[in-house]
Amino acid sequence: MGNVKRKYKRMMRKYKKELKKILKETGPWEWGHITDYMITVIKWMRDYYKLGYNVMAMEDCDAFPEDAGKPTRLQSLNMAIQLYNRWQHVDEDYFKIAYTPEELKHYLDLGFHLVNRTDGIERQLNTKGWYSLTLYEDRSKNAEECNKAYKQCKHDFFDYLEEHIEEWWD
Repeated sequence: MGNVKRKYKRMMRKYKKELKKILKETGPWEWGHITDYMITVIKWMRDYYKLGYNVMAMEDCDAFPEDAGKPTRLQSLNMAIQLYNRWQHVDEDYFKIAYTPEELKHYLDLGFHLVNRTDGIERQLNTKGWYSLTLYEDRSKNAEECNKAYKQCKHDFFDYLEEHIEEWWD
């Protein structure tokens, strides 16, 4: 049991340190610090329930039939983190950077389109050192579709948070 207790204390120190770092960088000019702080706390909760040390909550569907079929705290925290990561990285579905001709070929095979084709592939690689690609050939359509997906992913995260946040207590 001593090893688990050490892991618990290490985890507690780690997350408190991360939150203090975010707090030091936080200012009223940047909304992102709010979500940085929030997702760090959610990851902390996830690691707390995953470790299982000092957890007092009961998740027993036999004792609480109304909870049958609901995700456990750990499952819902993992889902919240997945939805948050999806929101934060949705642009990667619409924009790619290839640093080698092999990467370029891979992205072209996946259906991406080169940006600034008029520069010529070799000239673009030689002057910039990378290729820029978009999912849609029309750059404004690409940006529009990316923005729609971004908004949907943001809504998905906050809707899920609203649905489950009050379950994350011990």
